[in-house]
Amino acid sequence: FEEVQDAQRLHISNIMRNIFEDACDMLCACCEQVVIGAGFSVDEEDDRKKDGGYNYTRKAAKRAICSRLAAFVKLADCVAMSALHRCALAALEGLLDELRSRAEENNRLIHLPADEVPVDEDMVDVKTKRVAEPRAIFITHCILRDQKLQFSPPEQEFASVLDKNIENMVGQLNSFEKFIFVEELQPFITGGLDALNESSSELEVQEIIRGDPFYQEVVEEIRYEFLEQFKQMKIASRAYQPFADVFLENLTFDIEVVAEEEPPLEFFKEEMEKYRRQREAIHAMRLSMVVGILILDADSLQKLFMPEAVRCLQDLEGLLPQIG
Repeated sequence: FEEVQDAQRLHISNIMRNIFEDACDMLCACCEQVVIGAGFSVDEEDDRKKDGGYNYTRKAAKRAICSRLAAFVKLADCVAMSALHRCALAALEGLLDELRSRAEENNRLIHLPADEVPVDEDMVDVKTKRVAEPRAIFITHCILRDQKLQFSPPEQEFASVLDKNIENMVGQLNSFEKFIFVEELQPFITGGLDALNESSSELEVQEIIRGDPFYQEVVEEIRYEFLEQFKQMKIASRAYQPFADVFLENLTFDIEVVAEEEPPLEFFKEEMEKYRRQREAIHAMRLSMVVGILILDADSLQKLFMPEAVRCLQDLEGLLPQIG
């Protein structure tokens, strides 16, 4: 997810840079047309060389034009900030919709009969030609730690990743430079900036977005949607609890204690059959499951559980001839 987000941010940065450069060219062309149309030159030195000189009246007239152009460029900044604001909100709404729709679609596919699952080319295993499980956005691993089933990465880490990516997305918008400070535009607006400089620094898109109640609401809904689906995944992970209980019980199995008790052959028959069933069940256990936008990987659990079941069985098989 983070790799995809980094690639997407780079892609968006390039698009924003292209848009910014095109907008600067357009603004420069507009300002130049206004200045020349009013009988002035872009370069003040050229104005001084014109017939009649560059007297106070002409300076005042050009300053008035620069003031209007400065207001025009600042208006362009306001329009750009507003557009970025709307883009940020649309992106967050898109993320929320993707979380919800992906979860709904995945859950629908999971409960469909096998012959009704739509065959999407992207979901077919090339080697087996079988339809793969629904595609998730995040993956976490079910592990046994401190004798409890836990998750890696855990819920809090996923939540922090979401928060970080939202913050990065909003922060990225500040890379869109303000037109009022663009060097190419200064010849057109410098004379009219005095009244605008004090307020131009107030246009910070990050603060505008973060202060938007709708933005705050969408961010909270994204967090809630993700945490709710993580909660459902925790419930689904209970399917692995019986395997964990058996594993913890197997850890206490001591063949030397069994040898000292000298149990009857019937004991060996029952116990060996039990460990064979365990071995078969662990071998057949589901190694992953999709819950909403999450995929729960249990491969490490199988690798942890299997050796203990095999050890118990082999210890009994080794002791049986000695008892006989």
